[in-house]
Order: sequence, then C-alpha cells, then structure tokens
Amino acid sequence: MRQDVFDILVAFEKKSSTDGSTESKRYVERMIKLWRRNGLHLPTDKQQKIKEIKKRMSDLSIDLVKTLMRRTPFLPSQKKSLVTLKYPHYTPCMKKARNPETRKKLETAFNSRCLKPNTAIIEELVELRSQKADILGFPTHAAFVLDMRMAKDPEKVRTFLVDLAQKLRPLQEQEVKVYLEYKKEKPGCIQPDGKRQISVAAMVANFTKPTEVETYFHEFGPVMHQICAQSEFALFSGTSVERDFVEAPSQMLENWCWEKEPLQRMSKHYKTGEAIPDHLLDKLIKSWIANAGMFNLRQILLGMFDQTIHTQKKVDIAKLFSEISQEYLGFPSI
Repeated sequence: MRQDVFDILVAFEKKSSTDGSTESKRYVERMIKLWRRNGLHLPTDKQQKIKEIKKRMSDLSIDLVKTLMRRTPFLPSQKKSLVTLKYPHYTPCMKKARNPETRKKLETAFNSRCLKPNTAIIEELVELRSQKADILGFPTHAAFVLDMRMAKDPEKVRTFLVDLAQKLRPLQEQEVKVYLEYKKEKPGCIQPDGKRQISVAAMVANFTKPTEVETYFHEFGPVMHQICAQSEFALFSGTSVERDFVEAPSQMLENWCWEKEPLQRMSKHYKTGEAIPDHLLDKLIKSWIANAGMFNLRQILLGMFDQTIHTQKKVDIAKLFSEISQEYLGFPSI
C-alpha cells in the first residue's frame, strides 16, 4: 500500500465530498478505511510497529499450524492399529464408535492436541491483536474487526449471542433428554464497458451422490449472489460484502432442501418416477432439526469465546473456554 496514493485519496474525498454517485463515494470511503486499518494515517514509527506486529502474527499463525501438522498423536488400539487425531480418523470414530469411553478418550485427546505450545502461541496472538488495535485507535481487537461488519459494536454481538442462546436452550434440553433416554438402553452415538450484463458465474464441484444435495444448494448461494449483483465497482460485487452477511444467500438456499415442495419437485423414484412420499419427507425433515439446539449453542460458545478473549486484556484461555462451555452447553470442555 502506497502512502502517496492514500494521501491523494484523502485529499480527493475532502475536495469532492458532494460529487459523484452514492456508490462511488462509498468506494472512496471504503478504500480510505481499508488503508487506515493498515495504519497509513499514522506517523512512520507507528506504521513500522504495525508492520512488525503483523509479521510476528503471521509467523505465529504458521507455527501454530506447523505444530499441529508435525505432531501426529494417536490413541493406541488393542488390535494393533492406530487411531490418529486427524479429521479422517477423528470424525468417523466419533460418529461410529459404540463405546462411550472410547469416544471420551478420543474427544479429550483431540481437544488437547499440542495444548502447551499452541496455548502459548494463541495467548501471544491475542496480545498482539490487542496491541495492533490499540495503535490503530480501537479499544479492542473485537472492535477493530467489527468496524468492517454490519454489527459494528462488540456489545451488540454479545447481546445477540445471549438472546439467541436463550431461545435455543429449550431445544437443546429436549435433545439432551433424548440422549439420556437412549443411553439407558444402549451405549453409542446418534449423526462483474459501461453496459450492464448478468454476471457469468460457475460452480465447479465434485459431489458424492446422492448425499450432497444440501451442499449443492448451499454453494449455489454465491452463484446467485454474483448473478444478482448490480454494483458499479468490483469491490462490492457478489460476495464482496460484509463478512457477517456473505453466507446469507447460501444459508437461505440450503433451507429449501428441507421443505416438502422443493424436495418433491426435484426427486423421483428410479423405477416408478414417483416423488418422495409425505411420510418419508416428514421423517427426513425431522432428522434435519435433530440436535439443532446443541449444534447452534456450540457455535454461540465459539462466538462468545472469540468475543471475550478479544475484548479483555488478559484471560486464562483454557479456563475461560471451559467456563463458557459449562454456561452454554451445560458441561465443561474436556
């Protein structure tokens, strides 16, 4: 990013504040804002400090991933085979293993991967983010990030999460009851020349038939986002929107996979050509909402954890995560 170009943009904005279209004004404002977020409005010494912090943060992020990739801890198996803590082993084991002790050991080991070295890395990263935000004039890193989001204010995010959690709590409690009743019977696990034209967009994918219909609809969201875009500048085209809105079309489209009419219109029996009958659709839709409370409360847990460590100056990360897990899921992290 060039300082001279930034200075020209700032001067241009002051000189032509009443000229141009609304979008062109927003374009100039956005570019200035993006460059200010990199410190181009600050004295040279502070710009240099920000560069040093960003370099250190990049190095730490690489180190964190390297640590996870370099070490391959595993659970010993009595049948002379090893279960590693990589996703191709972890996910199917957590879904299929019938012994609750096996799942508990695997979950505990998975959540403890590279605990000591990576906890130190995360703590330094959080501190560096706080330092950078302070230099740029933001009270916290969360405020720095949300400055480019629709939400804007950390407290608004926290209020949203708390309110949503309260609404999900009854659903989660029902789901937990199902698990408890199930465990009484049997141990196991329940799973963009001036002319406007329509954008050209393609979705390139390799799907597993027939289980990824929802994935297809979800990924079609960005395609529709691009096709429906009518922006003047590429900066705002298609999915180039605020990060907390970018998944909205995808989330909307994927829900159609769980409504009767779309399912009946796109399905047919391979022999008779008949659509899926109502009684099977009812069961399919019920399976979709199973454990929605637990899943979404876990997402809130992660969001609240992220907001907390980036709005407070010093926290015990492991203890905090366990406490938030207890508050929202009803049990501490393991």
